[in-house]
Amino acid sequence: MESGSVARAAFLLLLVGTSYLMYVIFKPFLPGFAWALVLAVAFHPLYLRLVRRFRGRTWAAAGLLSVLVAAFIVVPCILAAVKVAQGVASGYTWLEERQDAGEDLLSHVASLPWVETVREKIEDYVDLSRIDLRRTVISAAQATGAVLIGQTRTLVASVLGAVFTIFVTLLTTTVLFHEGATVLAFVRRILPLQPADKDTMLRVLTGVTRSVFFGALATALLQGLLGGIGWVIVGLPSAVTFGAAMFFCALLPIGTALVWGPAVLWLLFDGHPGKAVILLIWGAAVVSTADNFLRPWLVGRGAKMHSVLLFFGILGGIVSFGLVGVFLGPIVISLFLFLVEVARRDFLEPSAGGTA
Repeated sequence: MESGSVARAAFLLLLVGTSYLMYVIFKPFLPGFAWALVLAVAFHPLYLRLVRRFRGRTWAAAGLLSVLVAAFIVVPCILAAVKVAQGVASGYTWLEERQDAGEDLLSHVASLPWVETVREKIEDYVDLSRIDLRRTVISAAQATGAVLIGQTRTLVASVLGAVFTIFVTLLTTTVLFHEGATVLAFVRRILPLQPADKDTMLRVLTGVTRSVFFGALATALLQGLLGGIGWVIVGLPSAVTFGAAMFFCALLPIGTALVWGPAVLWLLFDGHPGKAVILLIWGAAVVSTADNFLRPWLVGRGAKMHSVLLFFGILGGIVSFGLVGVFLGPIVISLFLFLVEVARRDFLEPSAGGTA
């Protein structure tokens, strides 16, 4: 007995040690694996249709679908992020050009009628003459520039990491399309559940994954379209570009305000307070509000969880896992709720029945 116990302890120690080493080995690939799993589950029905069209040539169908996913989802998101970065760079260049031309931007802003009105009201409570606003702004700009310069190496590393993750995602997605049945059989074999519970759990997770993925995508697409319309209404340039940027930002908890908020400030400082108010109302009441109604309705139908729980699941998922946490957060919560229900049924109800 003692030798058997020692052998089991040694085996468990070996299993834990190799499991940790497996984690260390595959840790760089985990974000790509997570994205691939979400994409493979979401587009599996389409993969089956392509297999029938390709007359059973599974690798051809898997490769083509992975390329299509990259072309219509991954690449547009990357382009939107690049366009936002280009917009920020162009704005900085414009400020430098105006400064070199001898224009005092702060004086220009201070001379705007609405700024004069606001300043007069503030001076009723605060003596603004004692505040060197120009020096404060310049110091803040210099500090921000120093931080950005210091983060250049980190930014380059992040870009290279994103390219690496995309490569891993596309490669793994192709394999999961082709080997999905084998992977599913392996998962079913190792799950410590009853056969009926295994089927139910996999069905629930599949439904949640597809609902969250397509719900988030449809909501972001609508918000990007509405944001682009608002851009056209106030006469701002590059409506398509910034609409695409709002589509990308709609996937994040902070939402589209990350794009239309600075545009509102820009219109204010450029002497167009009326247009700024219109864009503010459109962005807050139409673009951002669409997320509050459409996402819970689309996602909640498949996830079957309260909208507040869904919100915190998405927010916590992003904090813990990055952007892919938009999907992983609700999936983990759904899995937890399912396992709690199984535990209640198997461990609490029998004991309650026995004490009755």
